[in-house]
Amino acid sequence: MGQVGVEINGRAYSIACADGEEDRVRDLGRYVDKTVKELVGKVGQAGEARLLVLAALQITDELVDKIEENQRLGTIASDATGSRAAVDHARKSVETLADRIERIAASLEKA
Repeated sequence: MGQVGVEINGRAYSIACADGEEDRVRDLGRYVDKTVKELVGKVGQAGEARLLVLAALQITDELVDKIEENQRLGTIASDATGSRAAVDHARKSVETLADRIERIAASLEKA
């Protein structure tokens, strides 16, 4: 098990993580620290717990926005896939009708 030190709002925290995840945890810690620093710029030093709650809410809001965006993109992709399937079906129907028309025309020419 790995151990990583991160600093958030000037305070050091020791975080346990899976081996190999140390760089990821450091990056996440830097992101949280950046978010807290932005909040300090807006609301001042409002207390460690309050700043961390505000940061968690802000980061969660960003995450939910991304999830909703991915869902919208998934719906668009699904609609596009459905549209492609409909176009393929229509193309096959037209090809089938064209084959029938050619057979009818051929039989009329023989008559």
